[in-house]
Amino acid sequence: MRKSYWFFVAAALVETLLSGCASIDRNYLAQPAEIQAFIANKPAELRPFFKTLFEDGERNAVLNEDRLGLAALEARHYAIAEHALDDAIARIDAIYANNPQAEAARSNFHQEKVKDFKGEAYERAMTYYYRGLLYLRSGEYDNARAAFLGASRQDRFSENPSYNEDFGLMDYLAGWSSMCMGDQASAQDHLRRAARVTPSLTNLIDNPGKFLAIMESGYAPLKIREGKYQELLQFTDNPANRNSDVRLYQGHAAVGTPVMAGDLYYQAETQGVRVVDTINADKAQFKNNAYTAAGVGGVIARTGTMMTFSRDSKSRDAGLAMIAAGALVSLISSGIAAATTPEADIRTWEGLPRHIYLEPLETPPSDLGALTMKVHAASEPVSFAVNSQHGECGFAWAHFPSAKQQLPQAQIIPEDTGEQRGQENMAFRERLKTQF
Repeated sequence: MRKSYWFFVAAALVETLLSGCASIDRNYLAQPAEIQAFIANKPAELRPFFKTLFEDGERNAVLNEDRLGLAALEARHYAIAEHALDDAIARIDAIYANNPQAEAARSNFHQEKVKDFKGEAYERAMTYYYRGLLYLRSGEYDNARAAFLGASRQDRFSENPSYNEDFGLMDYLAGWSSMCMGDQASAQDHLRRAARVTPSLTNLIDNPGKFLAIMESGYAPLKIREGKYQELLQFTDNPANRNSDVRLYQGHAAVGTPVMAGDLYYQAETQGVRVVDTINADKAQFKNNAYTAAGVGGVIARTGTMMTFSRDSKSRDAGLAMIAAGALVSLISSGIAAATTPEADIRTWEGLPRHIYLEPLETPPSDLGALTMKVHAASEPVSFAVNSQHGECGFAWAHFPSAKQQLPQAQIIPEDTGEQRGQENMAFRERLKTQF
C-alpha cells in the first residue's frame, strides 16, 4: 500500500462527511423572474444561450461564453459575440493565477467537474480563432493577427511536445492578416510556418489571395471517460461526421477547390496526456488503496470474530477489540473510497466543427451575397454569416451544422451553491446584466 494513503485519511474522512450532506442551496440559484428579466431583451435565437450562461455561473462561464459567442457570430449579432469571447479570453488568460480554484484543481478530493471550465487546448485555441474572425470583419488586421497567434499559443500548451504548435491554420490566418496590413515580411514568415506544420496549406502560401472564404463543417470531437474509475479523458470522432467535400459556390457555379486546413479531432487526439490526467490516475490508485484497506479491515474483524470463541478471556477481549477496530477501518476506508472522485471532466464545446476549409481568391467576388457553401453535392446551400471587405482584402465565413441548434442546458451541482461560490455566482450574474 502506498505510504501516502494514511497521510490523506483524515482529509478524506472530512470530505466523506461533508459530501454526504452536500445539497443544492436554492437561495443561491438564479430565480425564474430574474432569469426572464435578463433574457427578455436578448435576440430570440440566443435566449437559450443567455439563460444557461446566467444560471450556470462562474464554473461554466468560459464554456457558456464560447457557446454564446459562436452562436451570436452565426446569427450575425457581432457585438454580442465580441463581448462573450472577450470575457472568455480574459478568463483563459488567467488560467495560471494562484487562486483558490487553482488549488482546488490540485486537490486529491475535488472532482474535475467542480473546477472552472477553461477547455482543452483545441477549445481554447478556437476561442481566440473566432475572436480573430470578428477582428477581420472589422478590418482590425493587427488585432486579428494577435488573436490568431494567441490561438497558436494555446495549441503550444498541449501536453504532447511532438504536436505543440501544429495548428497551421492559425499561422496561415496570422500571415494572411499580415498581408492585409501590408507587412509582407511577417506574412511570409507566418505562411511558411503554416505550410511546414500543416502540409495541406503548402499550395496556398505562394498566392494567398486578397479574398478568403473560410468554411466549417462537421461536429466537434466527443470526450469520453476511460479507465477503471473513468479517470482518463479520451477523444473519439462524432459518428455524425462523414467524409464529404465542401465546395464554395457563387450563384450556381462552383468556385475553386477548398483546402482542408484544420481538423479539430486531430488537434484533440494529439494534445497528449494532461497534467490533470496524472492527478486523476493518482486519485484512482488512492481509491484502490482505500478499497484494499477496507478489505483488510474486514479480515481483521473476521479474525477477531474467530478469537471470541476462545475459552481464554483475554483472547475473547482481544477478539472483540479486533472486531471493533476492523469494522472501523473498513467503514472509514469504504467512505474514503466513495469520496475520492477521479472522474475525468467531459464538459464539451459541442458547437465546434470537425473540419475548417479555406478557399483563397485573387479578387473578391463581385456579389458577396451570392456566395454559398455546400457540405456535399446534394446538400442545401449554406449562406455565409460574415461577408466583409476592408481595404484590398475581404473574407467570408460559414458554419454548418448550425451551432444555434445545439442548445446548452444548465448544469448546477451542490458546489455551485455553497456560500463562497454562491456569492460569487450572484456577483457574476450582476456583472452579466451590465455586460450584455
